[in-house]
Amino acid sequence: MSVTAETDLAELDFAGEREAYFAECDVHYATYPTDVTALEAELEAWGQAHPEASPCAIKARLYEVIAERCPVKLFRTSPFYHEIVGGRARNLWGFDGLGGWLVRRNHPTLIQPLREQVQLWQEQSYLWTGLFDLDHQTAGYERLLEVGLRGIIRAAEERLASADAEQGDFLRAVIAGQEALLRLAERMGEEAARLAAAETDPWIRARLELIAATAPRVPAEPPQTFYEALAALLFYREACTSMEGLGISILGHLDRLLAPYYEADLAAGRITYARAKDLMARFLSYTDARWDFHPEGWHEVSTCITLGGCDAAGAPLGNEVTRLVLESYLEFPLVNPKLNARVTAGSPDWYLELLGRIMLSGRNVLATFNDDVIIPAQVAEGKAVADARLYVSGGCQELVLSGRECSDRAGGGLWLRTMPKLLLLALGGVTGVPLVERQEELLADLGLSFTGAEGADFESLYGAFRTTVRTLLERLATVAAEGARLASVANPCPLVSGAIYDCVARAEDFYAGGARYNGLTVSYASVGTLYDALFAVRRAVYEEQRLTLAELAGALGADFAGAAELESYLRALPKYGHGRAEPDALAERVAQDLLAAAANLPQGRGGRTEPAFFTYWCFADAGRATGATPDGRRAGQYLSQGCGASRLRAVESPTDAIRSLESLHLDRCSGGAILDVTLPLTLAAGSSPAWAAGLIRGFQAHRGSILQVSVLDPGLLREAQADPASHPGLQVRVAGYTALFTSLRRDVQDEIIDRASAAGA
Repeated sequence: MSVTAETDLAELDFAGEREAYFAECDVHYATYPTDVTALEAELEAWGQAHPEASPCAIKARLYEVIAERCPVKLFRTSPFYHEIVGGRARNLWGFDGLGGWLVRRNHPTLIQPLREQVQLWQEQSYLWTGLFDLDHQTAGYERLLEVGLRGIIRAAEERLASADAEQGDFLRAVIAGQEALLRLAERMGEEAARLAAAETDPWIRARLELIAATAPRVPAEPPQTFYEALAALLFYREACTSMEGLGISILGHLDRLLAPYYEADLAAGRITYARAKDLMARFLSYTDARWDFHPEGWHEVSTCITLGGCDAAGAPLGNEVTRLVLESYLEFPLVNPKLNARVTAGSPDWYLELLGRIMLSGRNVLATFNDDVIIPAQVAEGKAVADARLYVSGGCQELVLSGRECSDRAGGGLWLRTMPKLLLLALGGVTGVPLVERQEELLADLGLSFTGAEGADFESLYGAFRTTVRTLLERLATVAAEGARLASVANPCPLVSGAIYDCVARAEDFYAGGARYNGLTVSYASVGTLYDALFAVRRAVYEEQRLTLAELAGALGADFAGAAELESYLRALPKYGHGRAEPDALAERVAQDLLAAAANLPQGRGGRTEPAFFTYWCFADAGRATGATPDGRRAGQYLSQGCGASRLRAVESPTDAIRSLESLHLDRCSGGAILDVTLPLTLAAGSSPAWAAGLIRGFQAHRGSILQVSVLDPGLLREAQADPASHPGLQVRVAGYTALFTSLRRDVQDEIIDRASAAGA
C-alpha cells in the first residue's frame, strides 16, 4: 500500500489508538534521560582545541554533533516525526541534555557573580530572577511556514555577503543550525522507510511511508497541506528545544497559522473535518504522552497553544480549525498543552460558548486573554499594531509577540514575589519595629534610611513605600540588564534566530538584541493583599486614628497576639476586588504607581521594561515567608493571587472581582494581569455555556487582561487526596498550569482545597 495523501490514513482513529500511543511513549521515555556524557566530552575537547571559537561557532559545532550522532525516534502510533534522543529528560522542556551543554558550561562562570548580587533578596522571598529567560519563548513559526528551512538559509547567505567578521560568525551558525535540521528530518525519513519495510500492519506501514515521503521535504520547504503544517510545527518546536538549551514553551497561534492549509485541503478534497480533528488530537496529545504525571512533584509542562482573538489586520479569528481544537479538548482528557484562548469584542458567539463549555467542564485547562486590553498595552510600549495583534503566550500566561520578540518574562524578568512584604520592609524602616528578617541589612543594601517623619501622614508613608519599590527595581534591573547582555555569550541561539524577524537582517542573535522587540518584565505579585494593607493603614491609623503607626507595627510584629479585637476590625474593613468604590479607588492609584515604577529601567538588549501582575504559586510559598499584614492577615497565611482579591473574605460573585479590574487601567500593563476566579462545581453544573460566555464578555467589558477560571469541589478534592486511586483523572489549575490533582505534593493539594473552600465551593 502506498500513501499519496493523509486521507489514506482515515481508518486509523485516534480514539481507538490513544491508549496504545501513550503506552508506546511510556516505554520509550522511561529510558530518559539518555547518557550523552561521551558526546559532551567530545564537544568540550573540540572547544579546548579551538580556543579562538566564538560562542556561535561552538553552538554550530553542537548542532552538527546532534544532527549526525544523536539517534532519532519514530512512534508507530503517531503520524509525526519529532523526537531526537539527545539526553533531554522526560519531565523537562528544555535547557538540559546535549542541547543545553553550552549554557551549562558557560552559565555558572558568567552568571554566578550576578546571582550573588541579588542573593539576599531571593533568599528572603522578595524576588525571583533567572537574569535571562531560558523559557517562555516562541519559535518563528510564521517564517518557517512561509519559506521553509531552505528559505531561511538563503536569506542568511544573502546577508552574509555584506557582513563583518562578527556578523558572519553568527550567520554561519544560523546556516549550520538550519542544515542540522535538514539532516535530522532526512534521517527521520530514512528511519521511517526502514521501519516501513519491516512493518506487517498495512495501516501502520502506510503511515510510516507517509513520514518517509514527507520528512525530507518538510520543513525543508514550506508545507502544502494541513498534515504537513502540523508535522512542521511539531518537528521544529521539538528540535529547537532539544538543540538550543532553550524552552520553546509556545506551540503557536494554531487557528491563525493552520486555517489556510485546512481550507486548501478541504477545497481540494484532500481532507475532511473529522480527519483534521483526528490529526489535531494526535498533535495536542504529544505533550501529555511525553510527560510522566505519576510521581508526586511539580508537573509544570510549560507548553501552551494560542487560539482566537484577531489576525494581523485586526479581523476576528474563529474558523473550523478553532472549532476542531476546542472539540479535541472536550473529547479527550488533555491536561496539556495549556489552552490560551484570545477573545475580542468581535469574537463569534459560538467560539465563546465553546470556551464556556470547556470552562464549566471542570477540565481547568483554560485561560482567556482580552485582545481589547492586551493589544493596546503592547502598542503603548512602542510596538506596531500589526505586530501586537500577533501576540501569543507561553509558560503560563507570559505574553510575547510571535516570531518577533525576545522577552525576559517570568524566568528572566524581575519577579517581585511578595509586594506586601515590601510594604512591611518600608513600614518597619519608618517605625523602627522589626517586621521582616534582616530588615536593617536590606534597607542598607538599598541605601535607604527612614527617620520616622515618613509616618507623619499617609502620603509620607506611602511615599516611603514607593521609594522602596523604585529603589529596589533600579538596583535589580541594573543586575538583570547585565545578565541579559551575557545571554548571547552564555547561550547564543542562532538556530532559533534564523526564523525570528529581523535577526538575520540585523545579523544579530536573538539573545543579543536581534529580534524586532526586546523586553524585560517587572512582575508584581499579590497586589490584592497590598491594596488592602495600604487601605487598612490609611483608615485605621490616619482617618479613624484608632492607633498609632508604631502601635500597628507592634501588633503586626507580634502576629496580633493579644490584639484579637484589632485583627477582627482590620479583617472587617472594605477589601479590594469586591466591587467596593473606596478600596478600588486606592487600588487604582497604587496600580498606576506600580506600572509607572516598572518603566524606564535598564534593559540589557536595548528594549523596554514592561509591567505585569503575575503571581504563579508564590502566593502560597511566599505567603509563608511574609509576616502579618495590616489587612488583618496573619503571618504565613496565603497572599492574594494575580490581580484578584485576597482570601480573607470570599468574593460573593465573580462579577464583583471582574468589576474591580476596571479601576486598574490594564491597557497599560503589557506583561499581562491575571485574574483567578474559582467557581463551585455546583454552580458550574447548573450554568449554561451561554452564561460562561457572558462572564467572558463581562470580563472584556470591564477591561480585564487575562482570566483563569477554576471549577472546584472541596469534598471531591478531599476524597481524591484520601484515596488517589478513586480519582486518577481529576484535573486542577495550580497557578499558570494544569495538573492531575493526585500527582501534586501534599502542600499544593492542601492549598487548592483551601482555595475551593474559601470560594464557597
